[in-house]
Amino acid sequence: MSPCPRELRLPATATEANQVRPRGTRRSDDSAPCVSSLPAPKSCTRHPARASFWSLAINKRALIKKILAQLTAELEVYFRAAHAAHAEATHEQNKAENKYDTRGLEASYLARGQSRQAMETQTAIAAFEKLTPRKFGAGAPIELGALVEVEQRSERTLYFIGPKAGGTEVVHDGREILVITPQSPLGEQLQGKKSGDRLQLDLGGARDPYRVIMVE
Repeated sequence: MSPCPRELRLPATATEANQVRPRGTRRSDDSAPCVSSLPAPKSCTRHPARASFWSLAINKRALIKKILAQLTAELEVYFRAAHAAHAEATHEQNKAENKYDTRGLEASYLARGQSRQAMETQTAIAAFEKLTPRKFGAGAPIELGALVEVEQRSERTLYFIGPKAGGTEVVHDGREILVITPQSPLGEQLQGKKSGDRLQLDLGGARDPYRVIMVE
């Protein structure tokens, strides 16, 4: 049957290694298999609104893996940039020759900023590793872990309510999905809403009508 300034570190634990893959790669279990014990239709064509709990959990697990892969790639960039900036800040040639020479100071500020970004990304990775995929049944309110489709002026957008890393965007099953947090302006206004709800969202000072199409 065919399948339908603190010390920085890179993820090194077995859990992290299993969770993270290079961007663009897929594993054979990223898509839900056909399960003979389930009352599935003859074909294995999946539709989010009709997905079983098992296939939905697999889909969300694959989505979380993609988010982790992207965050890990970003962490490696921040890690290298922080070390490069630190090396530049402490290099002999960048010692201040007079009070107007700020090369070393600027490099030090840059290293500090890169280190802070790396630490925030590490925190986001840890939060997503602890996130358990869950099913949102009919009428369930939007909260952490929900996959939400919103329509605004005939355009539909998919959001994943994540614990951290708001603004991270991934492509999953051919759809662009944007991560938002419950603390973000959009995430805060979506909290508690249900499929079919219509609301006026205040974003950037403008109020626009939105409709919640789906919550999974």
